[in-house]
Amino acid sequence: MEQFGDVEFTTVQDGEDFDLREVCSVPKLGKVTSCHFSSDGKFLASAGHDREVFIWNMETGHAETTPDVHADIITDVRFRSNSTLLATASIDQTIKFWDAFKHGYNYCLRMAAHRAPVMSLDFHPKKTELLCSCDSSG
Repeated sequence: MEQFGDVEFTTVQDGEDFDLREVCSVPKLGKVTSCHFSSDGKFLASAGHDREVFIWNMETGHAETTPDVHADIITDVRFRSNSTLLATASIDQTIKFWDAFKHGYNYCLRMAAHRAPVMSLDFHPKKTELLCSCDSSG
């Protein structure tokens, strides 16, 4: 057992070059449907049935939640490359944008093209102003 912030975790060695660590397990959270690391690895965003985003600081092991929630389950979360900006997709047919660095800063963008639950989204890796999303209507 090792200590990571306030959380204990175990390290498992599988061969000589692979190190698998359980960083955190929080049983009070609802089902997590998606998670994504920021490009620099400083943040991990997780989201799901709780309808809010948990932003984990990988240096301290602590998590903060976004002050606003989706109206329904969050289906996907993605960080923009080389940025603390992230986007979430939800069954409530919206995409919301958040800044992991600025606590309390968020805004919602309702996508007119989505008339069904938004199932997936991703930022272009080089043209980071481009965002692709798809919904359950096909």
